Amino acid sequence: AAWAGRIPAIRDALGMDHGLLGSVLWGLPAGLLVSTQLTPWLANRLGSRTLVVLATVLYSLDLPCLALASHPIYLALGLIVLGFTQGIM
Repeated sequence: AAWAGRIPAIRDALGMDHGLLGSVLWGLPAGLLVSTQLTPWLANRLGSRTLVVLATVLYSLDLPCLALASHPIYLALGLIVLGFTQGIM
């Protein structure tokens, strides 16, 4: 993803040490795990086209949020959403 090259800058801006950064980065695979379980149900409920369109829009809106996160919790939540939307697509 386009945000990966900015990880050191985001880490420095939020004042995180390497341990906290490692914990926050686990948000991405957590979102992926959740999406792999929910995507079949959501696709049956919403339709695959609608689901992919929603995931694409949410993904596009989430990327700037990663760069603008003002706290490690917000970054972790943004990464969970990013992982979730990537898992759907």
